[in-house]
Amino acid sequence: MANPNKRRGTRWESEFAKFLNRELGLLTPDGDEFLDPTSPLNARRQAQQGMNDVGDLWVIPFVVECKNTARHELPAYVRQAEQEARNAGLPFGVAAVKVRGRGPRDCLVVMSGATFVRVVEALRQ
Repeated sequence: MANPNKRRGTRWESEFAKFLNRELGLLTPDGDEFLDPTSPLNARRQAQQGMNDVGDLWVIPFVVECKNTARHELPAYVRQAEQEARNAGLPFGVAAVKVRGRGPRDCLVVMSGATFVRVVEALRQ
């Protein structure tokens, strides 16, 4: 992978997925393997799909668009995540934006107000 921006983005996707899986208790104690490799609950990186991209990570019921950029364009990231969630057939699209010099615990997870309302409604059921 020659493109340093692509390499940085791929590293962020992997780092964030591992963080989620570890924090959600989905990894073995050494943190290197899934407890249940077939579980749909595992946060997983997705293959790029071109025009019908389905996001960087699936953390069901969320599609996560991971961003590691110097300048943040939050509205564009959220629009992209929501479109990719529609493409994937999942209800919620969010963007995980890396904060320079900080790890996954301190990233910003950004969603639209409409998505937030739907998350709250889903949690109340």
